[in-house]
Amino acid sequence: MNTPEQTMRGKYNDENDGGMSPTAEKPGDLLSRGIVPKLLKKTAGGERCCIFRIPQRLEKNNESAYEPRVVSIGPYHHGKKHLEMIQEHKHRLLGFFMAEAQENGVDPKLLIEAVELMEEDIRESYSESLYNNDVSVQKKLIDMMVLDGCFILMLIMMVAGKVRFHGVEDDPIFRVPWILPALRSDLLLLENQVPFFLLKTLLDKSKIVTSSELNAITSNFFSFSIEKLDERRRRRRRRRRRRRRRRRRRRRRRRRRRRRRRRRRRRRRRRRRRRRRRRRRRRRRRRRRRRRRRRRRRRRRRRRRRRRRRRRRRRRRRRRRRRRRRRRRRRRRRRRRRRRRRRRRRRRRRRRRRRRRRRREKEEGRRKKEEGEGEEEDDFLISVFLNCVAFEQFYADSSNHITSYVVFMGCLLKHEDDAIFLNEKGIIENYFGSGVEVSQIFKVIAKDIVFHLCESYLANVFEGVNEYTSLGCHVHCAGFVHTHFDTPWTCLSSCAALTLLILTIFQAFFAGFAYFRPPKET
Repeated sequence: MNTPEQTMRGKYNDENDGGMSPTAEKPGDLLSRGIVPKLLKKTAGGERCCIFRIPQRLEKNNESAYEPRVVSIGPYHHGKKHLEMIQEHKHRLLGFFMAEAQENGVDPKLLIEAVELMEEDIRESYSESLYNNDVSVQKKLIDMMVLDGCFILMLIMMVAGKVRFHGVEDDPIFRVPWILPALRSDLLLLENQVPFFLLKTLLDKSKIVTSSELNAITSNFFSFSIEKLDERRRRRRRRRRRRRRRRRRRRRRRRRRRRRRRRRRRRRRRRRRRRRRRRRRRRRRRRRRRRRRRRRRRRRRRRRRRRRRRRRRRRRRRRRRRRRRRRRRRRRRRRRRRRRRRRRRRRRRRRRRRRRRRRREKEEGRRKKEEGEGEEEDDFLISVFLNCVAFEQFYADSSNHITSYVVFMGCLLKHEDDAIFLNEKGIIENYFGSGVEVSQIFKVIAKDIVFHLCESYLANVFEGVNEYTSLGCHVHCAGFVHTHFDTPWTCLSSCAALTLLILTIFQAFFAGFAYFRPPKET
């Protein structure tokens, strides 16, 4: 029998310990607690469950990659204050969707009833238990699914051009530049999803577009964010093409210069030949004249005046010819000067155009840095990789292709030099700035990931790389080639050093040979 003081002490200890004292605990209470899990349901490992809550173990790597910034889809982030701006526009797009369905002869109540029939399947798609048999919460869930599903479908169809309304061009969702990219990145988050069969049923019941076109419309919607990344590739290709064009132009100019030099040489040779012929002709004429003079001095005394006239005429003709030649030379010089001036003007214009283009490119780069376009694209890629890896970690029936790719790239990119080397070889393209950021990104994504190598499609590649790098000779040879034969200048310097080394070895060998075995004196 306990005294009243002992019973009071037991109650006091129970209240301080939060009801965990062994004296107050009953076996029935222990069995009744925690039977129904709510944060991770019993059916979360099944094939139906495909929308999961990110645990703290993965969320600590990059918290902003899993949380929506503009819009909330589904129950996990519903009601947050920083997402109320687009939440107000959802009802407007819902009205557009219902009006389009009414034009096709569909009653809006039929859409709500179709969603009510799928209530159990919708709850099975989420890893958390959404409510405990509460009618008001069930109604909120159905209204949320209808609102979010119609919003997504209307947004995708309006971007694809399947639906048009008056005043869409001035709509803030489609007119403000940063809203659509932010919506695309938020719609790819793992926690910010609705079941895909919900979108299919809403599209089938509304008869706006067939459900078979849904995949094509969604790929068109998300392709705009990927095309921004392709713009940089196009710019690099354009730069490479410009460099190739410049090289071709330089080669053409060199060929033209060589041709001009050859032509000038040929012209000089022809002129020399003509001069030599003229000199020979003159000599022959002089000889003939001398002979004629000797023979016909006596006979042609009377005809001297005529000959003098002829000579004067010939001299005049020669003078005229010389004058004509001088005029022709002056004209050619003037033409050459004009051509040179035109070329100089063209070069100046090209230089001015290049300077203007460079200034425009610099200004565009500054504007993009100020607006933050590059950061949005980088965050888009990071969030896509992180959410896809998280989905493969939770959903047991999916493949691990993206996880294996991320792990493989994380193993390859250990240092900054690795990222720079792969970028130079054209295997990867760096959109993040430096090589350190690229290597760190894959390390952050691959952190705390469960990965089975035998189940990966890159298992043979992993084994081949490990076997190749396990031998030290391959690693040392690759490092030697990379350091000494990477660029043409290093290749020339290494070849020169190698020849000097070989020559010194030969010199030392012959010097020692002459010392140990001197030549015999005869």
